[in-house]
Amino acid sequence: MNEPSVFSVSDVNEIIKQTFQEHFLLSNISVSGEVFGYSQPDSGHKYFTLKDDYSQIRCVMWKSKYNESNSGGNFIIEGSKIICKGYCNIYEVNGQLQLYVSRIRAQGEGTLQAAFEELKVKLRNEGLFDDSRKRNLPQFPKKIVAITSSTGSVIQDMKNVLSRRYPIGELLLIPVSVQGENSIDDICDAFMITNNFSDIDVIILARGGGSIEDLWSFNDERVAKAIYGSKHPVVSAIGHETDYTIADYVADYRAPTPSVAAEIVAPDMKNVKNNINEKINTGENILEKKLNEKFYRLDLNLEKLNNNYPNFLEMKKNIYNLISSVDFVISNTIKSKKEKITNIKNSINILNPKLSLKRGFALVRNKNGKIVNKTSSISLGDHLSFELSDGSAITEVKEINQDDK
Repeated sequence: MNEPSVFSVSDVNEIIKQTFQEHFLLSNISVSGEVFGYSQPDSGHKYFTLKDDYSQIRCVMWKSKYNESNSGGNFIIEGSKIICKGYCNIYEVNGQLQLYVSRIRAQGEGTLQAAFEELKVKLRNEGLFDDSRKRNLPQFPKKIVAITSSTGSVIQDMKNVLSRRYPIGELLLIPVSVQGENSIDDICDAFMITNNFSDIDVIILARGGGSIEDLWSFNDERVAKAIYGSKHPVVSAIGHETDYTIADYVADYRAPTPSVAAEIVAPDMKNVKNNINEKINTGENILEKKLNEKFYRLDLNLEKLNNNYPNFLEMKKNIYNLISSVDFVISNTIKSKKEKITNIKNSINILNPKLSLKRGFALVRNKNGKIVNKTSSISLGDHLSFELSDGSAITEVKEINQDDK
């Protein structure tokens, strides 16, 4: 009778490993459970155990996987319930079964809220929320950039608000995904693009309302760091008034809704004109009051002189003539200043760049804000902004065709 084959421990573990790799289910599996025993040594790898009421399995998420976009590694919190996607195999050194994790998603809002609070504490300790680093918004911005979806009501609402309140402002759209796997990379790339342009005055990061899962891209650490690294002031307008995201804490200013964000960055030109008129009227009243006081004192002094010097009537007449001349000059000066202010107010509408673009032309600028009028001044891959009659956009040069003339 033949003796059964004898294998070394390493041989057995290798056979088990091969079996796991060839097993269809175990090579691509999702496992749910509660996290405990979580640790992250200096290597950056994440080690933890998933358990349920009856069993448990050791898990590892390599640093390279954790750093990938939307890996979900921030959901690994002691006691949280998560769903891990990966493959099962054994660690040959000790023969222990492990789940090698590539993606993680939260199981329930409780886990999301715990991850939110943990990241909030981390970033606050790093100084990303400090009021001392937050910038003031410009009073009269010339160029406003909206980072949001190109579809839906958000961008249209902001356009309507700006066209009504502040028609002389230029609105540029950088379209991004606002939820899903690509949204985080899209938002971070958008901020990188804006950092290449020096003539941007303010940025609005906006999204409509939704569940905590829908808004989760704005609770990502990379998005927070992108906002923190922006060279331009940022207004966050995520969800509804009761929705707070990490992006709101990092931004220079938080608006409860996208429409309110547009109102915050752009003054109402009607109010500006009314304020100018009010200041003119106030100035006129103050000047008139002071002049009346001076005239009253002058009358008193003239009366005293007339009483003491009966022959002073001719001198009094000359003085009154002089006063009339001064009054005429002052009136003409005030009238001239009023006309200049009126011309300035009329010029506000003339300066609206949209009026010169109604015939289908576009105004193209490079990343430094300089006007581009020759193909020789651009290169493939350059990011250019072009202004149309109803808005603006940023584009990348893919092809250059020069006129043979």
